[in-house]
Amino acid sequence: MFSFQYPKENTRIGCLLVKKGLITKGQLDEVISHQNGSPLGQILIEKRYITRAQLSRSLQKQSLLRVFAVIAAFIVSPFNMVYAQSQNPVSKSHKTVLVAKADTAINIDNLFKNTENTIDLKDQIKLSMAASWDVYDEVLNAYAKEGLLNGQVVTLVDFKKLRKDKRFTGLIQDIAEYPLEELETLEEELAFYINAYNILAMNMVSKNWPLKKLTDLGNIFTPVWTHHAGVIGGRNITLRELEHGILRKLGEPRIHFAINCASVSCPNLRLESYRPEAIYDQLNEQTVHFMKDNKGVNQKGSKLYLSKIFKWFKEDFDPVGGVEAFIVKYRPDLKDKTNRISYQIYDWKVTTKLTRRDIRRLKS
Repeated sequence: MFSFQYPKENTRIGCLLVKKGLITKGQLDEVISHQNGSPLGQILIEKRYITRAQLSRSLQKQSLLRVFAVIAAFIVSPFNMVYAQSQNPVSKSHKTVLVAKADTAINIDNLFKNTENTIDLKDQIKLSMAASWDVYDEVLNAYAKEGLLNGQVVTLVDFKKLRKDKRFTGLIQDIAEYPLEELETLEEELAFYINAYNILAMNMVSKNWPLKKLTDLGNIFTPVWTHHAGVIGGRNITLRELEHGILRKLGEPRIHFAINCASVSCPNLRLESYRPEAIYDQLNEQTVHFMKDNKGVNQKGSKLYLSKIFKWFKEDFDPVGGVEAFIVKYRPDLKDKTNRISYQIYDWKVTTKLTRRDIRRLKS
């Protein structure tokens, strides 16, 4: 008999994990049959069926549901409240009010022995997002690496394998469900929206694999940037809206060296997630890299060939003195050489090496 047929408290989290596609029914039944009193989550981690970050994220989300379920039980079903007491007589002061039918409530304490029950709801939401970025780090570690493509140093991404990874699809769901009103600081907004942009851009390529260029998904009348890219905070969004309507309005020009549209000429995809507590150091590192890379600034004789990013988003650099001043800040060696500027051709090819099979599929 499958574990789903047992109305046991400690199998509900297992059912949740199966429903999310993080473990299989067979794995859950195996763990339940050998549980022997140990926390379900602990066994799943020890058997490497799930990572601690994945489990933590699922529990934190479910704990929010638990709060809402208990509230609903008090409001909607007052007659389901019962007094619980032991078989031995005890004083009234020891009687405890319980919610008898709150079936969606999960005994988190039995799953994580040392879970703090005093965590503020807002803190739980932020911890949940931090756990999601932990998973994003795992995904990047598994499918992204530095390499050469068309003579450029890029972050190569295995889009074909990426699309089949449940962790990646979970990330897309996380940013779709995140309550945006909980982004309370500029640092939190920058980290969240940059990560979201990069994840959605990777998803557009992976779900349409094989693909030569991301721009091939659009045309002159409806460019890819205007296509539905995903959902953020419950709202449908395009990459154009995310970049122009949100990120650029944050007033931080270095975002242009952090977002990556899976193309060779883009600033390289960072091999770790952006975090609120480290965002400015991360943005600075990205900018330094791009300014030293030929695809960012390429000097040939007395002439500078810049990335078209500096042309397309020229006004974003005005608050810091303009494009030339920005370049000199990061490349002081070019102080007297910004009077002759041209722009490089932008290479929109996707950041991966197409196999012969991929090329045949594109031609068919």
